[in-house]
Amino acid sequence: VDVQKAVKAADGKVVLCGNLDPSAVMFQGSPAEVVEASLKFLGSAGRNCILMPGCEIPPGTPAANIRALTEAVGSFTSR
Repeated sequence: VDVQKAVKAADGKVVLCGNLDPSAVMFQGSPAEVVEASLKFLGSAGRNCILMPGCEIPPGTPAANIRALTEAVGSFTSR
C-alpha cells in the first residue's frame, strides 16, 4: 500500500501500521537498509503511525536488524 495514499485516506482518523518487508528488509537486508526503509515509512506516514513489519519477522532475522528498526524510531522521534 502506498503510504501517502493511506495517510490521505485515513484522514487522521486511524493509526497506520507498517509496513517493512519482513523478508527482503528485515531478514535479508542490512541494518542500514532497515534504517532507510524505516525512516522512509516514518517520513511518509508522520507521527500518527506504528512502525512494524508487514507480518511476522522470520526466525533467524539478524538481531542487528531488529536493533536498527528501534534505533530508526529513536532517531525519528528525536527530530
